[in-house]
Amino acid sequence: MSIGARHLRDLLRGLTSESPEVRSGACDTVADWAQFLNGPEGAVASYTVGCLAMIETEPDCLEAEMHALATLAEWELAPSFVYDEVKHLDPGKLGAATRTHYDNFIARMALDLEPFPDHRMDLLDRVVHGADRGIDP
Repeated sequence: MSIGARHLRDLLRGLTSESPEVRSGACDTVADWAQFLNGPEGAVASYTVGCLAMIETEPDCLEAEMHALATLAEWELAPSFVYDEVKHLDPGKLGAATRTHYDNFIARMALDLEPFPDHRMDLLDRVVHGADRGIDP
């Protein structure tokens, strides 16, 4: 799926608006449209929202930004480099709702960043190196 370049530009314009209401509304749209974003659109949206979250001064906007990031992570659209930045937010300084979204984002990203479990590594090893060891994958 894809929302297309025009809609992505409109989202970015809203996300970077000087108006807190417009920024918050654009974040809500990102969360609502996450399922329709393709990989590159999701990466652009999550990177933009993640950067904004790091400098946001409006508590309501920060909550909307964290909600958007948590939703993007749920749809596996948030790249690890966004996680690498956002994880540095101080959760102790977040309001309750924002903290919930932050925790959801961090937890979801941590799942995506885990190495393969051992039993899956064994299977991967058999498939990749099976022929060298006489194992039939």
